[in-house]
Amino acid sequence: MSFFSRLIISAAFGVFVIPQVLLAQPSFLRADLALTKSRMIGVDKKEMTDNSSWAAGILYSQGSGIWENHGRWYIGGRIRHLQASQTVYGYDSLGQLLPGVESYRYNYAEVPLGVEFDALAGSNNYFNIGISTEVFGAIPFGVKGVRDYPDANPWSKDYESPFFILGFGLSGYAGINIKPIGIKVHYIGQFPFIPIAKPAPDTYTGPEYKIKMLATSGFMVSVMYFLSE
Repeated sequence: MSFFSRLIISAAFGVFVIPQVLLAQPSFLRADLALTKSRMIGVDKKEMTDNSSWAAGILYSQGSGIWENHGRWYIGGRIRHLQASQTVYGYDSLGQLLPGVESYRYNYAEVPLGVEFDALAGSNNYFNIGISTEVFGAIPFGVKGVRDYPDANPWSKDYESPFFILGFGLSGYAGINIKPIGIKVHYIGQFPFIPIAKPAPDTYTGPEYKIKMLATSGFMVSVMYFLSE
């Protein structure tokens, strides 16, 4: 079989067969709403103040392979608001220990790509309990930081405002499905770990700028509308 014959057969398979396979698998639209608590990476959440956070999103999800009824992938978009503050102490010019505040705020436009698997499911999948994991890329906007404790290196909008963040998330969930509607309640943890920001110039000789990331955890509710079964 010639190269062009194989190419034509592959193209026909992609155009006519793959879409039919995808349409035959369970798929649904999903709306997420999360109310969570944030913390600075490396700091206990109990030490945070003013750290109420939220997220909202729309995703597409679909069953996959032989696990199509109990395993699925999803992709979509979310808007996420994160903020967290803590009390930090420093010494002033007279050697006195005085309190101050370290505070950060991030808004994300994020794209999550994830998979979930039902560890336990009832007859006809009327209920399910499982786990999910995802990676996400986010473009932060409305980034703000404050460091006003004694002898603090002032927050820099130029060098501490990342223009891209990569991270991952984990969750456990329980849900019920009364088709065409399904509802899931998740307990989620989300952890950014790679920020990309403008570096300080080589001529800069001041204190090093280290971008402080915010993790979040808490409850999220998902409402699904089944497009196919």
